[in-house]
Amino acid sequence: DLLAETDRRLISKFQNEGCPLASVHHILMPITGKSPEEAVRLEYIASNADVLHFADIKISGNLELAESDLLKIAKMNFVGFLFKKPKAIPEIANNALNQILSHCFSLGYVDAKIKSDWFIENKKADLLITVNEGKRYELKEIDFIFDMRTQKDIENIITSLFDFFDLNKFQRDNDFQFEFKSNNKNWISSSMRWETIDKNSYKLIILEPTPFIKINIANIRSIIQKNLASSGIINPKVIVDVESDIDGGVKARLHVPQQNIERLHRLVIQGAEHTKSDFILSEIRPTSNQPGIKFGDPLVIASITNARTNLGSLGVFSSIDTRTMEEAAGGSSIGPSPWQPGDILFRLKERQLWNFSNAFSYDRSVGYQFGIGAQRINIGGQAKTMDFGIRAGDGTIDNPTLRRIFPTSNPGRSLDVYNIAFSDPWLSTQPFSDWLSDRGLLRSELAYIKERQGAYLIFRRRFVTSIDWRVRDVKSDIRTVRLGYRFENVGVSGPNAEEMQYQVRSPKHSILSTPFIQFIRDTRDHPFDPKKGSITSLQFEIALQVLGTTANSSFIKAEFHHSWNFSVGEASRFGVTSLTFRLGAARPTASSSLEMPLSERFFAGGANSHRGIEPGQLGPSGVLYSRESKPPYNLIYGEDDRRAYISVPIGGQAVVLINLDYRFPLPVWGRWIWGELFIDSGEIYNRIRDYPAPGSLLPPFPHWRTSAGTGLVLRLGGFPIKIEYAWDIRKMLGKKDNEVYSSYVGDTRLKNILISAGIQF
Repeated sequence: DLLAETDRRLISKFQNEGCPLASVHHILMPITGKSPEEAVRLEYIASNADVLHFADIKISGNLELAESDLLKIAKMNFVGFLFKKPKAIPEIANNALNQILSHCFSLGYVDAKIKSDWFIENKKADLLITVNEGKRYELKEIDFIFDMRTQKDIENIITSLFDFFDLNKFQRDNDFQFEFKSNNKNWISSSMRWETIDKNSYKLIILEPTPFIKINIANIRSIIQKNLASSGIINPKVIVDVESDIDGGVKARLHVPQQNIERLHRLVIQGAEHTKSDFILSEIRPTSNQPGIKFGDPLVIASITNARTNLGSLGVFSSIDTRTMEEAAGGSSIGPSPWQPGDILFRLKERQLWNFSNAFSYDRSVGYQFGIGAQRINIGGQAKTMDFGIRAGDGTIDNPTLRRIFPTSNPGRSLDVYNIAFSDPWLSTQPFSDWLSDRGLLRSELAYIKERQGAYLIFRRRFVTSIDWRVRDVKSDIRTVRLGYRFENVGVSGPNAEEMQYQVRSPKHSILSTPFIQFIRDTRDHPFDPKKGSITSLQFEIALQVLGTTANSSFIKAEFHHSWNFSVGEASRFGVTSLTFRLGAARPTASSSLEMPLSERFFAGGANSHRGIEPGQLGPSGVLYSRESKPPYNLIYGEDDRRAYISVPIGGQAVVLINLDYRFPLPVWGRWIWGELFIDSGEIYNRIRDYPAPGSLLPPFPHWRTSAGTGLVLRLGGFPIKIEYAWDIRKMLGKKDNEVYSSYVGDTRLKNILISAGIQF
């Protein structure tokens, strides 16, 4: 058996490399000087193991179906990388066979049979497909027979069928006999007639020639089963009979027998040592927006699944197992009372209450960071969480050796964050349950942030609190509303106060009291490596003086972000294309200020932004003279006058960015390594009005900065790592600009590769 399995694997390996006729046989030979019982040599001999490429596909045996149509269907995926003919591997051959067979079924040839053979010549392979269509069948009638307990149950099933057919209200009101055409594209397109025979019998008569397709009957059966399951029938049964006449006409009969409804009789929860029982019960009970389970209600599979999902989303349990207690006990009773129908067991496994972490990260935009963190989960037995974290960068560590090993962009930057956070996933929102979910996620955070940006420092003392509501929560469409408030005490300092005021033009000290609201819609199939779907985010902020914002720092701000992802080829066979837009605008509202606080301006450049620009360097800049880092802050002169000052980004009041990406699997290594081509274009604008800004090095309304680049995407377990580099388009094309602008472009263009995690902007 072991040798036979090895033979099979070797043959499969050859075939998957493009050797369709490869064969393998083995020879066992005793090693000289030893008996066969002691040692043998295993030798494999392969024949017909040449790598072949597809030459063509040929069709034979077809009697009624056109050869041209069959060839077109068979060759749907008959193209390799860069339009080169692919290797003759089983996957492509099987795809061709399956597509032809599906085509036969869709035309009513439900008994169709196909087979394939290889014709080899000059290391090229023709795939010969023989098609035997068999007899063609047409669907004439579908009969429904119900043995239900009440007429209401039958009416619910009929309503679900009408919903599937997507009928209008007028037709539903006249449901004894009427003709219609279904508006559902996944159902039969011909005219039909619905007839009510009696209170337990109904007919659906097909009025036009229609191929008999088994999947159509399966869809109707599935609709009925879902309806039965939603009423509490655990294993719904629908008996299907199909009859055909001599002319190929088919009549299908769906019989729904009487079935028992199981209701929740007893609930047993195991493994919840620290979680309160009333909290668990509240999470699995039904709400106005979501199904759940409670005593006496029918045991609906969707409700049980939703109860498990609710518990799993709390982050308290590492595993949740749900089953009937009879299944859990293997049929025998546990304890004084035997199991009964309707008894359900939730077997839970709690996570550890304390979790500790440490981390190291490096990004040229903010330098290196060492981090430690602690998390206390399930506070009070109600899934509340406290997080404690420290992330220290060069501004705190101030180590010359680490600074040389992990350099930042010019000017040097660092980011230090000290934070305490609290989250509560059980915040009741019952007063707003008509248009919001019954539970909201409360998050609050206290943080001290020190950001060094070349010659100046930004100190932030921040408190942020927000509530998230899921207004829609399905796998491919998550819609979230976030309402929050941010309070910040911000200080900006540099080596010379006058230069800071003239060049950076930011208040030295700001109190920001900022309510905000955000809308998010996420239809992506994966949060870090999407192949299809989109994400949209729209956020509004306003810092009001009436809430405590200082007079020279009030503002309004809006930002819009949208990203599309499109698969190229079936199942992203030829890659994924992404298109992203980012638009933002802000205006100071204080009559005494034309500038936004430095901490609230838009910045861009670097990974997941504009990849042809050094991190944070896109847009306006100011000049600060280089001075000693400690008092008395004397000027630093050098042989080159340019060394006496440093150009620092000062951000802006508007941002426009467009990113276009094409990611594609590389030959041979496509499962783990993808290539990437991209174009990034956009600009940061100092002000929405009043150009040019005083002291700015940029001309009025500067050119959009556009860069083209390439990269590699390492796809490691669904969390991709990107390695990218980009070039400035105007430099590549030799465009001439004024001396100041050319100097600015030269200083800010990307000089090193970018490494980042995740496909996101």
